[in-house]
Amino acid sequence: MKRIAPFLVTALAALPTLPVAAGAQTTNPAPDEWRFEVFASPGWSGLRTAAEDGWALTVAGPGAAAGPEDWTHRATGSRLSGGFGWGGGVRLSRGAWGVEAAYRQIRSRDLTPSHLLLDTGAYSGMLDSIAAEGGVESVAVDPVSGTDPPLPRSRGDLFFGQVFRSFRLRPGAVLSVGLGGGHLRVTDDRTDELLARDWGVLPVPDFFEGWFEIDTGYTASRSRFVYGGSVALTTEVGRFLLRPRLDVVVPTGSLTTAFDYGLEVRDPETTQRLEGAYTSSVDPVLFLVSVEIGFHH
Repeated sequence: MKRIAPFLVTALAALPTLPVAAGAQTTNPAPDEWRFEVFASPGWSGLRTAAEDGWALTVAGPGAAAGPEDWTHRATGSRLSGGFGWGGGVRLSRGAWGVEAAYRQIRSRDLTPSHLLLDTGAYSGMLDSIAAEGGVESVAVDPVSGTDPPLPRSRGDLFFGQVFRSFRLRPGAVLSVGLGGGHLRVTDDRTDELLARDWGVLPVPDFFEGWFEIDTGYTASRSRFVYGGSVALTTEVGRFLLRPRLDVVVPTGSLTTAFDYGLEVRDPETTQRLEGAYTSSVDPVLFLVSVEIGFHH
């Protein structure tokens, strides 16, 4: 998907030379004519998601630093899904060139840490590997069953700005192509709850004081800058406009969460430390198909 930007740049450069049908009007607005638009954009949000979860376990002996990871496992999965979304924005242009600022909200469980892998059964391979290495009986994971509540849908808030160029095909019909960037922030109730907890050294019963020490941590990085482009066709009826459009938006990095812990067991002669970490990453690509409804002045 990272080839999208060069493709759109090429398309932008080539569009002025494309042939038009006989009788079509190709004259752009006068260079000194300012145009302002306000629009709402109900539509469909397509989501191409790839996810990876990883676990690592390290055991350190007496007086030794943490060594190589004793046990690791990674589960991966991907899927194309979709759902309804909404948004809105404004455009300001003069002549053929203009700028746009828009907001779009996306909701999907595929953006929630571990949801995609639970749903695709990727964890079954992890349990099989434990059984093979440690002699533990493997069990099937059913994401629907269990006492825990189902993982929530994540909310994605996309703020996107772009520079666009318009090509008037005929009176009342304008094609525009844009390139730009913005910011994507993804949240969900479960992750927010975990982040709000007071992580650190966990208390142990008085009986074990001095023998055990447990430290934990939970972090999340689910905000990323994004880049992308759009193609839209505006139809005008008086002051009103109707604009079908397609946007493709790609984050500059993965959306990640991580949980790490350390358990230290002490006695007068030895100290044994067990360290572990769980990481989850999601790599989404957004395909936004919408119909903008608004007016211009």
